[in-house]
Amino acid sequence: MPKTRNEVSCFKCKKRWVPSFSIDVYKIDGVTLCEPCAMPLMTKTGNPEPIDDDAWAQNVCKPGQRAATCAFLVMSPSFACAKNSSFHNILQDRLNKGMTAAKGDNCSGPPVFKVLVS
Repeated sequence: MPKTRNEVSCFKCKKRWVPSFSIDVYKIDGVTLCEPCAMPLMTKTGNPEPIDDDAWAQNVCKPGQRAATCAFLVMSPSFACAKNSSFHNILQDRLNKGMTAAKGDNCSGPPVFKVLVS
């Protein structure tokens, strides 16, 4: 099968992915991993904090709203905040390099979750 634009292969599972809001890819120790393969590696030292309030997720994290979406919003398997977790530096680097459609840094993250932008 020919490779489509922006498609990448996961080093571990060998599946091909087109990065999107619902599935992303990460460079860890020089290899490309899809989100399902990367998540267990990155959450060993600091798990993303589950977002139990759906209204909070929709109004502050803004899933699916491209640039307004918080860059630290992840699925784990429901919405979770990866700010200050083991994901933080990887996501911050992607945000700084403009490598993600989500451009937001919408709150201070756990444990306080103080809103930074409206």
